[in-house]
Amino acid sequence: MSKLFEHKNYDFIKTNPDLSQVIYLVLGGSRAYGTDTPDSDIDLRGVLIEPKQYLLGLKSFEQFEDLPSDTVIYGLKKFASLLSKANPNTIELLGVDEECIVAMTKQGELLSGVYTRLMHAFSADVSALFPPSIFGLPTGNTKNR
Repeated sequence: MSKLFEHKNYDFIKTNPDLSQVIYLVLGGSRAYGTDTPDSDIDLRGVLIEPKQYLLGLKSFEQFEDLPSDTVIYGLKKFASLLSKANPNTIELLGVDEECIVAMTKQGELLSGVYTRLMHAFSADVSALFPPSIFGLPTGNTKNR
């Protein structure tokens, strides 16, 4: 893991048992866009595999947020749902440059490969990748008149 976790503001990532299965963690915001300044804060975005009690429905988990550190970590189920709807926050998370990746497991590598496939599909056929509603196109059956 990154030296970032040596700072006490990020102790929650090491100590919170719900965050034990983080598979992908990246820098977001201005650092991801390359517009950061020396005074810029650090935004962390990530994905985790939910612990068993959440997958079995014994508890509910969609995402973890820590406002003081500007950290958002999505559960894989919510992340996949948002990604399937072309949510820009999820696409952005997968599209960061390699130097913005803070932590990535083997499962995270598989997840990050989705971005490459998305962009290939996007260049090949936009309409097949995104639901018509994202472009403001009608989603119901329409007849040519």
